[in-house]
Amino acid sequence: MTISNTSSFKGHLAPLIFLVIMSCGLYVNTLPNDFMWDDTNLIQHNRHIQSLANTPLFFTPHYWNDLHPYPGLGQYRPVRTVTFALDYALWGLAPSGYHTTNLLLNIVMVLLVYFFVYRLGAAHSFGAAEKRPFGHMLLPLSVAVIFGAHPVHVESVAYVKNRSDLLALIFCLCAFLLFMAYPGRKQRKERVTVYIGALFFFVLALLSKEIAVTLPLLLMAYVYCFLPKEEWAGGFIRTVPFWGGVALFFWFRHVFLEILSEENVHFNAFQHLLVVVKTMGWYFQKLIWPVHLNAEHVFIVPDSVLEPAVFSAVIGLCVFGAALIFGLKKSKWVLFALCWLLLTLAPVSNIIFLASRPIAEQRLLFPSLGFGLLLGLGFMKIMDRNTRSIYRDGPVVGGLLAMALLLGFYSIQTVRRNADWQDPLTFYSKTVADSPDSSRAQLNLGVALADLGRLDEAMDRYRNALRLKPDYAMAYYKIGNVLMKKNRLAEAVEYYEKAIKIRPGYAHAYNNKGVAMMRLGRIEQAIPFFSKATALMPDYVEAWNNYGAALANTGQYRQAAKCFARALEIDPESREAAGNLRKLSGIKFER
Repeated sequence: MTISNTSSFKGHLAPLIFLVIMSCGLYVNTLPNDFMWDDTNLIQHNRHIQSLANTPLFFTPHYWNDLHPYPGLGQYRPVRTVTFALDYALWGLAPSGYHTTNLLLNIVMVLLVYFFVYRLGAAHSFGAAEKRPFGHMLLPLSVAVIFGAHPVHVESVAYVKNRSDLLALIFCLCAFLLFMAYPGRKQRKERVTVYIGALFFFVLALLSKEIAVTLPLLLMAYVYCFLPKEEWAGGFIRTVPFWGGVALFFWFRHVFLEILSEENVHFNAFQHLLVVVKTMGWYFQKLIWPVHLNAEHVFIVPDSVLEPAVFSAVIGLCVFGAALIFGLKKSKWVLFALCWLLLTLAPVSNIIFLASRPIAEQRLLFPSLGFGLLLGLGFMKIMDRNTRSIYRDGPVVGGLLAMALLLGFYSIQTVRRNADWQDPLTFYSKTVADSPDSSRAQLNLGVALADLGRLDEAMDRYRNALRLKPDYAMAYYKIGNVLMKKNRLAEAVEYYEKAIKIRPGYAHAYNNKGVAMMRLGRIEQAIPFFSKATALMPDYVEAWNNYGAALANTGQYRQAAKCFARALEIDPESREAAGNLRKLSGIKFER
């Protein structure tokens, strides 16, 4: 493929401007949206992101094991946390600022997809259509449009927390582009610089989200599909340090991170295979027909290959296998697109069962690039066709019309879905309407209602969650909170006890049970529960304050002062702890 006449940036200006305008138009309605779901704990209530001086802390196991809002998940995503701190420095806690950052990251990602596919075209011709005017840009532009507009990306763009997906793909694409540029550098110094740059971006991708571990496989697929056979050995050897990075990442994760086990889900090897097949089929379906999007899809473990969802998935995988064989024999482009799709989809297809959330639309961000490449190649094939149409450019018109129709469909779905994320009540109401059998959706809707003071409605949702999941510790805890707000303290204590019985390490339940007991006048009995809460969660400022208050109210002033001091050590901005320390010098201690 000859690209010398379009290698300058000026030659790409028009498609790039279109992609920026398209991306802004699709996601501009996310800017007024509120924080959602895990954003509350990861951003709003996360005091650590409120200072850029904490940046080194975000890279330590201590933060992820002890200080992170969700310890024990085995996640290590310091780059995302650094971006939260940067956002806080710029916007404070204004949600629109964080959504602006996600929108900008999405634009960068879409532009990188364009250049990635364009650079692939420089390595291997993709068809006769590239010989038409501006034909060399048709495939990169088509893929970037399909990718950028696909509705399954809403969960990664509209949900601030999921910018980890955007960051990981951005850095993977940067690493991939530099890896591809390596053979074209004549000077040894330039090659070393480019290669180190590729490894650097790969490390950033790994520190953004775990899905980046698929990059070495994708690089090998590129080497096989696009490099001449005589360059295969050198290309495969260049992937070795990337594999070393993957090994080091898993070693670090295993040795230094505390990982709590997932909920126990018991099924045999055959059922596990059916689970993987059903999951892949579900993801294929959402890529092809992205409607009825929802954050809480209820996943039922299959027990028969004749289950409709499993049977249709088997058929789909057979078609996929046939396409792989075709690509292996006829089209390296098709083969590469299918490899990208398969290699990035497999790790999220419940090979390791993700019991807390078996399926999630956000996990389709990486695979959708392979899907977009397949569709883009299909549009190019339409444009390559010889036809007897009276219009000389009939095939081009047909391909562009098909692209326009797809873009219109995707755009409508994306903009509508963005609106579902505008605030917690809207979001969870929509989620429950689509998945009424999701216990977590019912509970989260209850939280949204409780935050608005609609306690009776919240209680109904919490009870629905318990009906769907009788051992749901958090639902018992939330009911206890509502009862405490209603001053039904004895009942609240009972519900906190039920939560603790199911989840013995539930620090918040211990703390709130202690608060309820104090309000009942059982102060001495409350002290052990605050002690337990602080032991379970050493960074729990509220529990330290309550612990100190209980001790002070029983005359144990020296121990109380230590608790308040500990609270201030954790959070120097805690007015409650500072005030309580001052009050200790008074005649009467007031909690």
